[in-house]
Amino acid sequence: MKQISKLAFVLAALSLLLSPLLVLAKSVHQQEDQSFQNQPQKFYQSSGHNYQNAGGSSVGAGKELEKKVFGFHPYWMGDAWKNYDFDLLSTIAYFGADLNGNGSIGEKHDWPVTDLITTAHQNDVKVVLVAKNFSTSGIRDLLSSASNRSNAINNLVTEVKNASADGVNIDFEYVPEDQRNNFTTFVRDLTNTFHQEIPGSEVSLDAPAVDWNSSWDISALAAATDVLMIMGYDYHYAGGSQAGPVAPLESGNQWSNYNVTNTINSYVATAGGNKHKLLLGVPYYGYDWPTSSQSIPSGTTGRASAVRFNTLQENIDTGSRHRLWNNDSHTPYYLYSSHQV
Repeated sequence: MKQISKLAFVLAALSLLLSPLLVLAKSVHQQEDQSFQNQPQKFYQSSGHNYQNAGGSSVGAGKELEKKVFGFHPYWMGDAWKNYDFDLLSTIAYFGADLNGNGSIGEKHDWPVTDLITTAHQNDVKVVLVAKNFSTSGIRDLLSSASNRSNAINNLVTEVKNASADGVNIDFEYVPEDQRNNFTTFVRDLTNTFHQEIPGSEVSLDAPAVDWNSSWDISALAAATDVLMIMGYDYHYAGGSQAGPVAPLESGNQWSNYNVTNTINSYVATAGGNKHKLLLGVPYYGYDWPTSSQSIPSGTTGRASAVRFNTLQENIDTGSRHRLWNNDSHTPYYLYSSHQV
């Protein structure tokens, strides 16, 4: 029997090392997408997963939202949206459709979900389609060709218009550095076309916590789009050599200078007059790493598994898994030991 130390950072995570491995690490979006691509049964339908709104009442009923609130609904959650508290949302982003390098749309993963769109609209909530591409070569093919960019824009407008939806969210997570200017051109043309073809529509862009390759002209992109959604997570990743907070609020003496506070400050400064378009994405997951010790920080001995918020709620503070607090990052975590043969 061998005892394995385990460390889980509960609502935050990804690695600190500034190496090419970090740049190429799969985002949690890509990991989840690949995990559920070919599963015939929706994840939410599996036993042990209950997403019902506790008590059946809305905690936001009768209140006006003071800020824009995006909620991402991934296709593998099926009709779990029926239990959402729409009073707490301004926009639902349906994740998503595959946008190919030639501008065509590949797998749409059940889009359009007509009942979701109808119900959202009845509750004054917008629905936008997430267009995703997680391939550097595919993104380069798309952005480097004016014809491919035009095809993509026209196809996305058609998809959204035919669904009576409200806009599009772009999730490109590996934009090549040499496509920086073409990326800005694409986003600007996309926004202008959507506004012209679908009045009142909204174009948003998922932006990285750290622009490792200087591929993002944040100032120009903030001006060119309606919403710039900062992915305030993945500061430590599943395959990293060190366990740590997914979304550290600050760094203290234990962690690198990359944290949510510095990310926000950087975006606010760069966006300038368009800082009102910034929206912060927060992680409802953590990573569970096998580690070499139970010290903080600790090296990893294998790849982490993602732990979703609902699972954390069910299992935290049970057995030996008691919540601890890391003062440097202002994030919770827990330690435990497992036994393997």
